[in-house]
Amino acid sequence: MSKKRLFERSRGRLFKPKHIRGGSRASAYLAGRLSKDVKLKDKFDNTNLHSTASFRYGDKPFIVSTQQLNVDWSRFENHTFFHSAVANVNEAFDRIINFYPIDGTQKQIEEYEDSLTGFEKYVLDIFPKNVGYLVFSGTVVGESQTNGTQISVKDKSGFNIKSISSNQTGNSVLDPLKSPFSIDFFIKIPEQANDNQILVQKKNSLANNFTLALSQSSSTKNCELHFGITSGSNFSVVSGSIDKGSFVHIYAMYDLFGDRRTKLLINDTVHSSSQASSFGTLFYNASDITIGAGEDARIGSVVFNSKQTFSGSIDDFKYFHSVDPVSKVKKRKVRSFYRDPNDPTLKLYYRFNEPFGTYTGNNLVLDSSGNSLHSTITNFEIENRLTASDVPVLSEDLKRSPILFPSFSNVVSLNTILLSSASLYDDYNPNLITNLIPKHYFQDASDFKDFTEELARLENNFESFSNNKPGQKVSEIPATQLMIKLLLSYAKHFDELKLLTDAITSFRHTQYNDFDTTPDPLLSEKAKLLNVTLPDLFSTGEVDQLFEGVNLTENGSRSLKSLVEVQNLIWRRIITEAPRTNLFRGTIRSIKSAFRSAGIEPDNILSIREFGGSKIKSLEGSRELRRDVYKFLSFSGSFGKNATTFNAQGYPTNKNIPRLKSAFLSGSRIQVGRPEPRGTFIKKDIFKPHGLSNNLSDGLFTSGSFTYEAFYTNKTGYRGVPESLVRLHVTGTDAPSNSESVVANLVASNNYLRLYFQESPTQAKTNLLFLTGVNVFDNNIWYVSFGKTNTHDLNSFNTSSYFLRAASQINGDLVEQYATASIFEEYNDSVLKNISSYNTSGSFVVIGSQSLAGGSSGKFLNRNSASNNEKITNFHGFVTNIRFFSKNTTHKEYINRAKNYGSFGVQDPKLNYNYVNAMTGAFERLIFHTDAKQGTSNSNASGEIRLFDFSQNNLHLQGENFEVSKNVFKNMRVDFEVLSDKFDVNYSKDKIRIRSFQDAQNLDQSFFSTIAPVHEVLPSEESMDDNRLSVDMSVMKGLNENIFKMFNNFEALDDAFGQPNLIFSENYHEAAHLRDVYFNNVIEVLNLQKYRQLFKWIDNSFTDVIYSLVPRTTNFLGVNFIYESHVLERSKFRYLYDEIYMKSLQRDSERGNIFLSQFVGRVKKH
Repeated sequence: MSKKRLFERSRGRLFKPKHIRGGSRASAYLAGRLSKDVKLKDKFDNTNLHSTASFRYGDKPFIVSTQQLNVDWSRFENHTFFHSAVANVNEAFDRIINFYPIDGTQKQIEEYEDSLTGFEKYVLDIFPKNVGYLVFSGTVVGESQTNGTQISVKDKSGFNIKSISSNQTGNSVLDPLKSPFSIDFFIKIPEQANDNQILVQKKNSLANNFTLALSQSSSTKNCELHFGITSGSNFSVVSGSIDKGSFVHIYAMYDLFGDRRTKLLINDTVHSSSQASSFGTLFYNASDITIGAGEDARIGSVVFNSKQTFSGSIDDFKYFHSVDPVSKVKKRKVRSFYRDPNDPTLKLYYRFNEPFGTYTGNNLVLDSSGNSLHSTITNFEIENRLTASDVPVLSEDLKRSPILFPSFSNVVSLNTILLSSASLYDDYNPNLITNLIPKHYFQDASDFKDFTEELARLENNFESFSNNKPGQKVSEIPATQLMIKLLLSYAKHFDELKLLTDAITSFRHTQYNDFDTTPDPLLSEKAKLLNVTLPDLFSTGEVDQLFEGVNLTENGSRSLKSLVEVQNLIWRRIITEAPRTNLFRGTIRSIKSAFRSAGIEPDNILSIREFGGSKIKSLEGSRELRRDVYKFLSFSGSFGKNATTFNAQGYPTNKNIPRLKSAFLSGSRIQVGRPEPRGTFIKKDIFKPHGLSNNLSDGLFTSGSFTYEAFYTNKTGYRGVPESLVRLHVTGTDAPSNSESVVANLVASNNYLRLYFQESPTQAKTNLLFLTGVNVFDNNIWYVSFGKTNTHDLNSFNTSSYFLRAASQINGDLVEQYATASIFEEYNDSVLKNISSYNTSGSFVVIGSQSLAGGSSGKFLNRNSASNNEKITNFHGFVTNIRFFSKNTTHKEYINRAKNYGSFGVQDPKLNYNYVNAMTGAFERLIFHTDAKQGTSNSNASGEIRLFDFSQNNLHLQGENFEVSKNVFKNMRVDFEVLSDKFDVNYSKDKIRIRSFQDAQNLDQSFFSTIAPVHEVLPSEESMDDNRLSVDMSVMKGLNENIFKMFNNFEALDDAFGQPNLIFSENYHEAAHLRDVYFNNVIEVLNLQKYRQLFKWIDNSFTDVIYSLVPRTTNFLGVNFIYESHVLERSKFRYLYDEIYMKSLQRDSERGNIFLSQFVGRVKKH
């Protein structure tokens, strides 16, 4: 081989990286795009991006303003050192109330915000804010229309309220003249009949006007909206139907330079006039625009007679001398809108965000068009501002809707609170600049000005020296002597300098805390010091998503944080966790840690796969650990509260002593098999295929075997008093059932579980089943179940068995488990098996405090002779995933459910899963199950909460007497074991394998380990190691995990895919049956596109991070999105010659194993 070829082959191997790491960051999102993307550049023309004072767009990797510092601004000692705190407060109020750009462009607003100090921005952030709409109180037919709520807009800039008008030219700006024009607003019409009403009108005469009006309608559902332009004998009109009862978006337009038709856009539906109309000059002699009322006018060829003023609501009213494309109107309608300085066609803009209340100026409507057409509301009442939560502009920026009226109660209150703490701080601040100057320097000026103290009126409430008008552009801070003014100006500047200097010391302290930690602009530099790679998150996001937090949801509403703010939060988490992550760098744990720092639980949506592994894989070894967050229903609010009043059933009526009750555990018996029906099947044409049992007792879900199970925990420990975890009740007409009889009560203490039960009214004493040594109050999560094994499962005629089980697991291993069962006499009159006067509807599950009634009847656990322990009802813990089965739970099922919190799997899902009725024995199934992931978390105004039954049997559990309008769940992180949907994929989590142990107890730690010594590895046990690693997101992962919840273990799948005769079959018949069983559970079409929408945020963002965490020899295949079949849908290749395959007897010894093969080779050119 020549030297030349040798060097050619070696070139690049030592110095060429196998991955080119990206250098872009979302914080520098704009750096490389503004010069290339013209549309993006145009989008930032009306922003403060190019100012040296701007920092909001992350284009400057250094600190520009004290706003960027993580300071607790609520405490003056953190930021006010030399300045007067009271002066600081009132200066902030002055800058907000008098200088906030009411009618500013987006750039002007950003310039204003960027110019604020950190404390002033803090005050602006906590300043009272409001978004709303205006409610118009209309007149009735026959009443004078001058009485209705209406707005008359004078067509003269700055004419109405000069003191707050930035444009005082007095020019007429509203007549369209030779321009197109459009009107854009939201309207809500009440669900009631209406007569003719005018919404908007600009009128010079009967035959010279444009009018938007509602015509008479007796319907409460809809009415007709008309838009007409009349100029002499020329006219154009368009109409469309508009719904009542909710907000509807309206865009009325006439495009003089387009098709010259009048059009109405009603909730994205376009209505157009039948023909084009050409008007000359639309001049209305500078007449007023009226909103909510108007005069009779000709619309089309008829005169429209107004019968009453408008009754309803209007929001976000905009009037343009232009017409925008429909696509643009649709996009902007739910967003905050700003006037464009380069487009003067916006003539009038009322946001109607003035608040409800009694204050000076509450009848004003502020114009944000820049034309200063501020107006007052005629016939105003404060109820006109009383708006609900259905504000139609979903992404309107609340942060930019401050209430600028100084006499508004919340503004006064905020000012008073801040001044109170500021004044106290000034009294004890030794560094106040006026305390550092000899007093006699101020004395002469103070005496001359007759000031009693140096800071004069600065301690007074801002309202006291304000004229109570917003946006005057003139400071209202009271005058003080020049020496104090000069010193306070210096002091304010010194405070800013000290804050910036102190920020340098906080640079090295990156913490989860909100304060005294690394400022956001310096996170990238901090990551470099720690050798941490930060993910380039949201690089595909749109500008408004990144910096404004809009358009992140389907309805377009505004999120609490922008994507850049979210990214900074994630970066802070990653940097904070970096020292711990470095300890296990190079492992799967480090990769998961990176995702968890970003708020992504990788176990839920991702599969991290290390290729390679053993040639033989055990199905039972195909289990994975899963981490998730579960909601536990909290009863802890009842601790320390004593019930004093009770209802007829004995439940406390005192507040915050909660209880939970299930629906009746009964239904229609339409299945044959065990337990044998006592009635006869009728109505077979309706209840197919078997019919309906005519014996009501057959429908009791406790008539045969049954199981109750749930997960419990108690984070506050044992309080010295046993508690009732759950009870089984019945209700009927005879005492004590007329006040609810207790048939079973599961009582727990810190060292036992006791199940008391008495199911027969003729039973003489209580039966007891107990476990000792169980402490469900040890702060761990406990699986607890009890139930009954009926006679048919025991092959007995007169005896049945009750069982009681408890288990606690850590990372899939049962660290504690207790179980007991005992035979008891079977009573023919058991209320669990018979409908009677003691049980008229079926039993039901109860958790929570109750006073048990029973008296001397001597029946059930209510009786007077029952021990106090039997009657315990109080419960103060947490519970989740409550389930009830009408079948006995086997030992295998119990072990699997104890390990897997989400599983409700059964041994034979073809028979005992919920949605099978035809097979014998299908009555034994899951009756109800609640889910720790349910969406509803808050109680209603009555303290009620519903735990939904996800079995689709509609046996929901109803919670009552919880704290009102509050989240009654506690989120807890849980780690548990699940069946892996990759059971037939060869992968390995641990490439260091221990082949032998001296202690036989350790053999379970490895599938192939044996007793030491081991001198060689058998060929069948050799592993195929592979250095490939991939992070995959599958569209089927969530579906597969849900499918596996119906399996207790892999036995059913082994039968479905592994039977020897299937090799000659054209398909997997058992798998097809299982598919039918499962998909009867699905009630809507699966939306797989949602996974794709989620993946776009993960796609390439974490590639660099993972590369920095894995060993250099690892062949990382990237973060991939995978389309695949679900676990019950498998392709089948049919074989035709059985002589060459392993016979069934030969295979039996390997049953439960999957034989895998991997071929690795290199293609070369010879």
